Amino acid sequence: LLILDLGKAETYQQAHVPGAVHVLSKDITLGTPPAPGLLPPPEQLSLLLSRLGLTPDMHVVVYDDEGGPWAGRMIWVLDSIGHKKYSFLNGGIHSWICEQWEISRDPVDPTPSEFQVATIHTDVTITKSELLTSIDEQAVEILDVRTPAEYSGEKAQSQRGGHIPGAKHYEWTQALDSDRSLRLRDLIDVKSELKKI
Repeated sequence: LLILDLGKAETYQQAHVPGAVHVLSKDITLGTPPAPGLLPPPEQLSLLLSRLGLTPDMHVVVYDDEGGPWAGRMIWVLDSIGHKKYSFLNGGIHSWICEQWEISRDPVDPTPSEFQVATIHTDVTITKSELLTSIDEQAVEILDVRTPAEYSGEKAQSQRGGHIPGAKHYEWTQALDSDRSLRLRDLIDVKSELKKI
């Protein structure tokens, strides 16, 4: 079992699941303009995952301190390299603390492995040209889950503000239950809301 904490460093220092290894969000993004959010290349991912001690037979549990965005991204990274043994800790560290499970403040230094990313599986990603073709052929629905200000272009986190033409908006935090320690809301309710946008 490999437990990965993708929360902020200060949160990890205050409380984390015992045995959890801290991963910086910058380590699972390319970080280079004009598209810093792209997946890092296989060589960079191999270094990271080897440092974390991942092996092909390990089950990975991921969580963060925001209700899931970085944990979800880590699952996408694992999907992209073909590692399908993973779980998402619903609600992350907030639900863990709320349930009064044991916490740790001790940093964890994993035993390194020699994990190598052989290939990036393109079935869980889409290229710009593929997306443009899909838009032209009306073969795809696009969901923009960023904040309303990012969607409208009022706040630009990337080279240009706004959204992809035709994208529908549903901010990702709408799927979280703030009364239940940022756990995911009932999937039936979320699906019902998505059908209405």
